[in-house]
Amino acid sequence: MVTCEQTAQQHNASTCSSSDTACLCTDHLYHSTWERCVFVNCTVKESFTAKRLQSQQCNLPTHHGRPAADPALIIPLCLGTILFAIRMLSKYLRIGVINHGFGKDIWNITPFSEITEIMKIFYVYVLVYKIQISLAKISVCLFLLRIFQSMAFRYTAYTIIGLNAAIAVTWVLVDGLRCAPVHLAWTGWAKEEQGTCINFIAATFANSFVNIAVDTIMVSMPVYEVMRLNLGARKKLGVGVMFAMGLVLTIVAILRVIVFWYNRWNKNPTVELQPINVWSVIECQIAVSNAAECSQHQWKNLSDDNIYCGI
Repeated sequence: MVTCEQTAQQHNASTCSSSDTACLCTDHLYHSTWERCVFVNCTVKESFTAKRLQSQQCNLPTHHGRPAADPALIIPLCLGTILFAIRMLSKYLRIGVINHGFGKDIWNITPFSEITEIMKIFYVYVLVYKIQISLAKISVCLFLLRIFQSMAFRYTAYTIIGLNAAIAVTWVLVDGLRCAPVHLAWTGWAKEEQGTCINFIAATFANSFVNIAVDTIMVSMPVYEVMRLNLGARKKLGVGVMFAMGLVLTIVAILRVIVFWYNRWNKNPTVELQPINVWSVIECQIAVSNAAECSQHQWKNLSDDNIYCGI
């Protein structure tokens, strides 16, 4: 009985002998004719079997699927999990500090041990904020690396990732060790112990300005790359505006600095810190939302003719 594949072989359009496998494997005209015949004369299952045998005989490259442990998926998943855990910790800290009287006039908070608890929780909250903001920006950079392939962009992105990591480590150390001894960060309000502390307000402003500069660069990077593509003006504008939405985070960071400037610590820190706490929460939520949005989408094609995002 003549098999399906043998039926297709009868339509051989090649100058090679039907028994010369090496010759047939290199004949592109034969392959295209053979495939058309197979799909016309064979069932779907028979055509799959024939194609598999051809791939084995000709040692054609095959796709073995993505590895189960794919770094491109594991890294965003780990970052997303860490960001979620830190976000939950921030919520817990915020609830805790309010329960101890945060937002009230400091002289109305009793017993005085509650003020110490507020300052202790705020101390941890500051460290969590610095880590969360930097991790969210690193997550966005990793997402952008999956889209844009130019060497200049990739070098810049890796530099920004390293810079964000350095910012996180530097300011966690600065804020964590701002007082000597360290516990003065939450007990120093009573001025009952000897020790020294750096100017926390100046350090906070320095960190804010550095973050705003990094945010501006991160927003400019993808917009610049999109503007270089051979796209119509409308498509360029649409994609550019989408990436420029990162400016919202930069604007919030600027507003946070302004709010902090008008509410610098003076004599009533439990009230004066309330606005900066609110804007820090807003900034973190936007940063985490941007990172989460990036991790949920995979850009399947970014070319001159087609730009789309698939879930």
